[in-house]
Amino acid sequence: MGRSKEVPEPLDDGVVTIFVDGSMRQSPRRGGIGIRFVWIDGDGNESDPWDHALEATLGANNQQMELEAPYQALRLALSGRAPFELDEFDKIEIRTDSQYVKEGVGRAINYWSKNRWHTSDGNAVLNVPDWKNLLRIMRRLDDEHRLRVQFEWKKGKKGNHAVAVDQLAKQSSDSPLQRRPRPASVRRKLSEANAEAGSVGVEGQTMVIRIVEARYLGPPHNRTRYRYEVVDEDSRYAGKVDFAESDLGLKRGHSYRVTMNATPATPRIVDLIEEVEEDLSPVLEALRSIGYPVSAREVAEALAEGGSEMKVDAVKRRLDRLAEESVGVTRLRSATRGRAYVYAIAVED
Repeated sequence: MGRSKEVPEPLDDGVVTIFVDGSMRQSPRRGGIGIRFVWIDGDGNESDPWDHALEATLGANNQQMELEAPYQALRLALSGRAPFELDEFDKIEIRTDSQYVKEGVGRAINYWSKNRWHTSDGNAVLNVPDWKNLLRIMRRLDDEHRLRVQFEWKKGKKGNHAVAVDQLAKQSSDSPLQRRPRPASVRRKLSEANAEAGSVGVEGQTMVIRIVEARYLGPPHNRTRYRYEVVDEDSRYAGKVDFAESDLGLKRGHSYRVTMNATPATPRIVDLIEEVEEDLSPVLEALRSIGYPVSAREVAEALAEGGSEMKVDAVKRRLDRLAEESVGVTRLRSATRGRAYVYAIAVED
């Protein structure tokens, strides 16, 4: 089946239309921004596009790039370098494929900014500096040029301009040049579960968690949003990955016995009982005794033979932790169908 034809996208007279898109790459994590300006010229024809692919940003996430794209686009419009005069237009329309931006901008203007950047359920709004930058430059366009900025959601890669700006964003994320990095503290999670808000019920319980990501929220919240996985095998949430905010200073890659609050709408880590360093030597010795790449199930069977009963999922999480901690254990893709991973240990001389 051939590639679908790119569809022309209609433009309105008297409007500067800006197509924006963000892009993400991994290893290392970096974000990109694509921007395209188009408008109807004095002869009633569509202008030639004015395109920009900004330098890559290290450590950024997708929401940050989707938010920074319209901010940078409006900065360019105000820079004096644009091939048009802003005073000749009545409105700026930003077309984005990000529901996060389209739905959030109204809330940021009408509610979040007036509620000390908290959502209606009391949680901290994420990416506050980006929202503030966007609102500030929108106000500047209104003050200096009487230009209203309107956001329209368009499905990505549906139209000639949307396709082009998607390619610009990918070009941006692949750029060898780099913008100021975004601070992020992330470790690879051990659980195969995807992070899902609300997957861990907060009931005032005490449990052992491992910190996967620590994201300082900054003013006005001055606390940290953690992505964590439950590594407490006695918890019914073992293996789940969720989010919670806290005033506590917890380090990524470390495990802690903590107490949660009991308010599901605003999950919090409220008390640090102790840092937990589990003895993984039985799993390490079982792996070493087999001596060749094996599955978590085979390691569990070896542990059972030695009198240590442990569920396969629990063994797998511990093997993943050993691989993460670089103690000679390697996690490999299995060539055997039905087994996602096998584990091997370096042979001592």
